Amino acid sequence: MYSRIIMDNKSQDSIVAETTEAVKTKTNNKVNYSSAAEKERREFFGIDANTFKDQEFKLRDKSEVVRFNELLEDYVHDEINIPFYAITLPSWFDKCMTLPEGGRLFTALVDLKITLAFLFIDSIKATPDGNSINRKDDINILSNPVLFKKKLKMLHHNIDIALRYRAFYDKFMGILVLALCPNDYDSFIKADSRKKEFGKKMVGHLDSSSIKSLIASISHLDDTFRTPEVHQTGRMRKWVLSSQDLFLDNEFDLLGYMNDILNLSIWLDELIETIDR
Repeated sequence: MYSRIIMDNKSQDSIVAETTEAVKTKTNNKVNYSSAAEKERREFFGIDANTFKDQEFKLRDKSEVVRFNELLEDYVHDEINIPFYAITLPSWFDKCMTLPEGGRLFTALVDLKITLAFLFIDSIKATPDGNSINRKDDINILSNPVLFKKKLKMLHHNIDIALRYRAFYDKFMGILVLALCPNDYDSFIKADSRKKEFGKKMVGHLDSSSIKSLIASISHLDDTFRTPEVHQTGRMRKWVLSSQDLFLDNEFDLLGYMNDILNLSIWLDELIETIDR
């Protein structure tokens, strides 16, 4: 049931749960609301139900792709004051219009560029400042609240960025499969290990050294950063909150992934001219 909590003005004891007439029903794993609930929701947000229609965001033509690309790159620049040009969506749009699976590929590229934009911003903001990097004097951060907050902020950024790095690699691998062997995409997505499946799918499309290098980078990211945070009890806090030399080695290792990701993104634009119609 769709319900909301209403605070009675008389006292906190008179908080009651008011159940609306709306009833949720499941159809094909989707939740549908009755017209009463939809009306109430739109009235709550000040929406005129007679003129407003829900609409998904879509890029309908080349001009909208150009505008979206421009606005996204401007957003990144506004956030960190650094130019951002990787993955040229207008050029990819032209190429995708010539490909059988072009629509699917272009959607994946838009998603990847958004992921990359957020990663670029986060990687810059995650860079430690001079007051929060390694201290050689074995300072106890529990006795220094200012340093503790800086370290905790770094831990926050590091965990977020490690997970987003991994998301980028998964999406990047999927795009290469869509671009180079689109008929194998569905089996790639369903594979228990996309990393291993990617290596198999790329045989004959990429040289073996490139395949091994990419998989090695992903495996190191998984083993050193992502897996301990997602599936275990965490490892980053042990060195981020430390004052020992261990901190800098791991931090530079993690942030160094951004260089690899930017290079892959630049290479992706170069791939446009090599994809067959």
